[in-house]
Amino acid sequence: RNSLGLAAFLMISYDPLQFFQPSFQLSFALVLSLSLLMPSISKIYQLYCARMILCTMFGKICHTLLLLLLADIVSSGIGWISTLPLSVAYFQLLPLSSAIVNCIVVPLAFPLQGLAMISIFMASWSPLAFL
Repeated sequence: RNSLGLAAFLMISYDPLQFFQPSFQLSFALVLSLSLLMPSISKIYQLYCARMILCTMFGKICHTLLLLLLADIVSSGIGWISTLPLSVAYFQLLPLSSAIVNCIVVPLAFPLQGLAMISIFMASWSPLAFL
């Protein structure tokens, strides 16, 4: 949270009018709400995991993937709820579809980013990269 405050301070010091920009307010509201709420939600996940007794390795893997999926969905929900007042105030729209779309896109984003990094790395080894 200190780094978030420092980033906001530096941005506002450089350009004080940044504070009134919707992009600044939406970004910092989202990051602040995630940094405040996700640690307590992850504690709830850990308590839930401690109560679960899973015997097989497949069960543990499925359980871990389910918890990661739930964390993605919860973080999308937190982001949607935290930016909802600003979105309505600035754009006069109630983005109902974004909550549903984020629940689909966020879990897919991590593997896609990994594939993009692998493709960038592999492209440097391509014979066409040296032309």
